[in-house]
Amino acid sequence: MIKRNDNVIKKYKKSIYLDRIFYMIPLALLLFIINQYYSNMNIYMKYGFTLAITIWTIGFFISDVIFKNQSLGKKLVGIEIVNSSYDGKKNVKSLIYRRLYDSFHHLMRHKSFIEKCQVIEEKTRTKIIIKNLK
Repeated sequence: MIKRNDNVIKKYKKSIYLDRIFYMIPLALLLFIINQYYSNMNIYMKYGFTLAITIWTIGFFISDVIFKNQSLGKKLVGIEIVNSSYDGKKNVKSLIYRRLYDSFHHLMRHKSFIEKCQVIEEKTRTKIIIKNLK
């Protein structure tokens, strides 16, 4: 990994937290509604809510794919994921793996955030850049 600009690292960390907020608040509301009315729901409503939660979770993990290399958090802070091999191909698998590593980076407790970024970039062959505004 090239020596990174502190600004990129700070934006990346903010984007991870923003993405979690965008995911967790609607999910918490959905779970709250389910909890309040679960005993009165028919089987189709239970399956519907289970499907909604599943789709929401899958959407979270593929959000970088859906929004063209930028999740909502990354869009807000102005960064983008690019393929570090420079072949111009969009690798969906790498974007999904990167999202998984983003989500569980806190499990690498013995490393600093910059070291975690390096591990994520090496494993997924992607990198974070500041998005050029057009």
